[in-house]
Amino acid sequence: MFSTMKTFFMMGYRRLKRGGVPLWFCVGIGLAIWLLPVIAKATLSEGNRTRESFNANWRFDRFGPMPDGSMRSEPGTVDQDGKNAVITASDGPCAAAFDDSAWRRLDVPHDWGIEGPFRPELPGWYRKHFTVPAEDNGKRIFLDFDGAMANAQVWLNGELVGGWPYGYQAFRVELTDKIKFGGANVIAVRLDTAHWGSRWYPGAGL
Repeated sequence: MFSTMKTFFMMGYRRLKRGGVPLWFCVGIGLAIWLLPVIAKATLSEGNRTRESFNANWRFDRFGPMPDGSMRSEPGTVDQDGKNAVITASDGPCAAAFDDSAWRRLDVPHDWGIEGPFRPELPGWYRKHFTVPAEDNGKRIFLDFDGAMANAQVWLNGELVGGWPYGYQAFRVELTDKIKFGGANVIAVRLDTAHWGSRWYPGAGL
């Protein structure tokens, strides 16, 4: 920045000697360029964007083989399509009205695979009930995941809003169009590690 200012100062000085652009004009331009990043940073920090933790008060349940040897069927209709499960009906945990009152309460991050038994076909569901103030209507709402292992599919109020297959990468889904501002909302996330095994423990969960 200082080299840029110096260039303007020297140019102004040479033009001033030739009767060209006044020195004060070039000094002003140089100062503006030097201050622009400072002004831009201050503007961004004072904007309306806010970030809030979404880690608390989730509900969780798992399906498939249980530690006691029993088998629990996954609610709703699930079809396997290659590496990903395709939810073909809205009567399962993705539905806003699904009864999750008996599900386990927890905060994320959470790894259900390490609790055992870990099997690659073991699916898990997370749900979270939340509200967004009515005065936030008009803002864009996003949900950022630092990681979701794996094959994440995300629903808001019963409608699919996004997903990401890879468990080690962060991803974002936009909720704006499906949010009920001033009302009750439900996020549902389905995960499984089918076909994503490795030579080391990959984890399973949010």
